[in-house]
Order: sequence, then structure tokens, then C-alpha cells
Amino acid sequence: MDWVVPLVLYNLLILLAAKIIEKFFG
Repeated sequence: MDWVVPLVLYNLLILLAAKIIEKFFG
């Protein structure tokens, strides 16, 4: 189940990027 951690980190990274984009371009 070593794929769970990268998957969670990847989802967090997407959410963070979405917040940043929304902050600058929203």
C-alpha cells in the first residue's frame, strides 16, 4: 500500500495549486 501516501500528497498539491490560482486569478 505504498501508493496511498503519494496519492494523498498529490491530491493535497492539486488543492494547494487550485487555492493559489484562485487567489491570483479569481
